[in-house]
Amino acid sequence: MSRLTAAAFAAAFVAAHSVAESGAPRVTDSLPAYTVADASAPVVTQANLVESERFWPYQVALTKPSPPTHSSATELPAGSLGVLIRVEVAHQARLDFGRDGLITVPVSATDLIARANAIRTGATVKTAANFAFAIGPRLVDADSEAPVRLEFAKSMDRAGFLCFFTDPTAPSFPKLAGALAPLAGRDGVLAVLFPQGEHVDSALHTQLRAAGWKGAFVVNHLSEAYTRTLIDSAIKAPTLALYSAEGRVLWTGVFDGTFEPEFERAWAEAFATRG
Repeated sequence: MSRLTAAAFAAAFVAAHSVAESGAPRVTDSLPAYTVADASAPVVTQANLVESERFWPYQVALTKPSPPTHSSATELPAGSLGVLIRVEVAHQARLDFGRDGLITVPVSATDLIARANAIRTGATVKTAANFAFAIGPRLVDADSEAPVRLEFAKSMDRAGFLCFFTDPTAPSFPKLAGALAPLAGRDGVLAVLFPQGEHVDSALHTQLRAAGWKGAFVVNHLSEAYTRTLIDSAIKAPTLALYSAEGRVLWTGVFDGTFEPEFERAWAEAFATRG
């Protein structure tokens, strides 16, 4: 299958609640039980939105027109619906509008707060944590003997994701994979490789097992589009990124096989108490 464009990926990303890739079951099938509604929790506001990430909606609509994007010469009108990639600390929402582009807008220019409170009160049912829900159906189990889809139960109930963006055919990969191996599965974190370059999934599966990669990898034809959506284009591979289950960036940087103190601190603060 040919590699998808970023726009095509975004369209599939938006439709993930009901449409799965060819050969994969619907996303709504076999999902672990998930309950996030908590009306006793503080009302979600812009001030506590990052801390209230469990209530982040999967989709968000603009309440004000957006500026033109790199892939659209016209502004996006109010009411345009996009996928929430994440909320930035500076009260910015990173949204994917498919063919209209990936944009970052002020949270105040969206209905994100209203949607989050609807999830908090139970008026809107949230299927799963956003990041887990988005990539779950697109993962291949690197620990299995054959290249099979990773079971939903193995990706949905995760504290977070350790994501590695690199070319697995690079000479440095075995060493880097070995350095990351002890972290795979620790504290409920799933290690996910986003392969850069062209690869055949079955051959990649064999290669990763030989290199000792633990966890999962994104199907090759979607990896490039995910990479463009998730990390800054200025960041060059090999890039390591630590995400919460909702997609909040906990740490990101170039990985050379050693772990910076900031990475260790971010991991401890986010996951070490989970057990």
